[in-house]
Amino acid sequence: MYTKISVAEKLPARGARQLAAIAIAAFTGVSAFGTASVQIDSDIAPMVSKSQVLAHVDLNMPISMVFVLPLEDPAGAESYAMRVNTPEDPLYKQYLTPEQFGVRFGPSETDYNAVLTWAISTGLKPGETSRSRTTLSVRGTAAQCEALLNTSINNYRGPEGRLYYSAATTPSVPEAIARRVKSIVGLSSYNKFAPLVRVHKTRPGLPVLSAGGTGPLGAYSASDLRTAYQIQPFAEVPKSGTVAIYEQGGFTANDIAVYEKQNRLSRVPVTVRGQRLRRFSH
Repeated sequence: MYTKISVAEKLPARGARQLAAIAIAAFTGVSAFGTASVQIDSDIAPMVSKSQVLAHVDLNMPISMVFVLPLEDPAGAESYAMRVNTPEDPLYKQYLTPEQFGVRFGPSETDYNAVLTWAISTGLKPGETSRSRTTLSVRGTAAQCEALLNTSINNYRGPEGRLYYSAATTPSVPEAIARRVKSIVGLSSYNKFAPLVRVHKTRPGLPVLSAGGTGPLGAYSASDLRTAYQIQPFAEVPKSGTVAIYEQGGFTANDIAVYEKQNRLSRVPVTVRGQRLRRFSH
């Protein structure tokens, strides 16, 4: 007696039908999200067609991807962004939290969870959670990414000699997922994003890395940038003003305090959603 039959016999009728459907899908390649595949935008570089294929990547190579989900109300989000920055508007400075932005303009929880369920179906692990549900980060192996997106990932040498990996063809996803995902980032290492900050670990006997600046670990300070770009003081600029910064992630007030101290700047009050943040001692 097959194990599959004995398990089905112990299940309710509905559970048995579900088990049979999963088994059929596994053998026929039919996805629970539909059979039709739709190509979707990604960060595959146009240089792929001009590059030399070196080899297929190691199937165990780790890859991190970000799925970008479309807003349910993009026009409303654009209107809000304009109004919240217009002094005469009633919504001026009425900022939203990432969660509030997601509820008003972002994808629904149903869509977000559907993309998540589909993404982890090949073993991918969820990464950082988007509080506004506008992005979904996942990580896994090259084999898992290939299986999920119906593509292959190769190592290439570009015409300028640069070595990189990239998906060979445009990724495709089930039709039910395509309307819930706007684009995918992470399928190519050709275009690398430079981090805004790097944390260096110093070890005894090793030279300290330095960019020649006067900031921490030789980084460029605010005064270095002013000197490098020959920025002169502007007499007409007032001594005080307000700068608004929009963030979807978290905010730590102490980061500002440390930056001011390291760059020998005067202390600036920081306000989030109308509440002044308490400074931390350091």
